[in-house]
Amino acid sequence: MNNKFFTLIRPYLGYIDSGKMFREPIGSVYIILAILNLVFPIYVLIKAIKNHIFQESTEIVSVFIVFWIILGLTGWISFQLWWDRNEKINKTSKEGDDFTAIPVYSHFIQTLGEWFGTYIAIIGFFFGIGTAIVKKSDLIIGQSIPGASALIGGGVAYGLLSLLAGYLIIFLSRAAAEMLRAVVSIANNTRK
Repeated sequence: MNNKFFTLIRPYLGYIDSGKMFREPIGSVYIILAILNLVFPIYVLIKAIKNHIFQESTEIVSVFIVFWIILGLTGWISFQLWWDRNEKINKTSKEGDDFTAIPVYSHFIQTLGEWFGTYIAIIGFFFGIGTAIVKKSDLIIGQSIPGASALIGGGVAYGLLSLLAGYLIIFLSRAAAEMLRAVVSIANNTRK
């Protein structure tokens, strides 16, 4: 039946079936996350200034500046990661594929894991090495966040464990995403 009564929502259904309904909003989420990663270090700096960080001792100010530079670098890397993946999400499925939502979901899992693993590896590594270099860093952290020195620790071992944890997060999220894509690829190719 080609009556308007029965075909009025065909463009909407075509939008869903093409996968654009899933790719475009998630692409927008990627852009938002990219911008948030870029803005977060600025937010931390503003909060630190409001809390009078630069009126503290030279040692605390120095540690904060180094931490902020590392946070800024990590934010820039994270921005680039989300921005790059935003450009690639449109390639997760093509016109005519039966499965369009799972590839987008898979891509999101992969990207989230890459981002989180990278963040953990960079921040944790430099924090651990920084605490090894600045011998009183546990006291500085303990002064600003009660109980943090016991929970966070620090040192070279912490830095190396952060690299390992970051790597494992990236590896496991990528493996999970690839398994989902493999199943979808097999399913899409089986019907042809």
